[in-house]
Amino acid sequence: MRANLERSAQPPDPESNDGRVSSRIDVAEALATVSAEDRAILLLRYQEGLNYQAIAEITGCPAGTVASRLSRARERIKELLKRGYDLADENTLAAHPIMN
Repeated sequence: MRANLERSAQPPDPESNDGRVSSRIDVAEALATVSAEDRAILLLRYQEGLNYQAIAEITGCPAGTVASRLSRARERIKELLKRGYDLADENTLAAHPIMN
């Protein structure tokens, strides 16, 4: 299990549908932007469903450190996803047939 958590997430190929470049950022790409330790904590919490104490035991960090790393990593990913989708929405609105 630990080896799977330490692998870095590979960002997806930005080429999509008909060769257009996608400006959206997906979750795997956002996960790749946080440190391996923070990514492991995120995956232990949300993929494995573990509580802070269990994560602390696995990672060897105090539960308070787990909580702060989890909070910081969630905020980082949230901002990346928000910016990526806001940008994509702006780009698609300009190209929408009704808007022309």
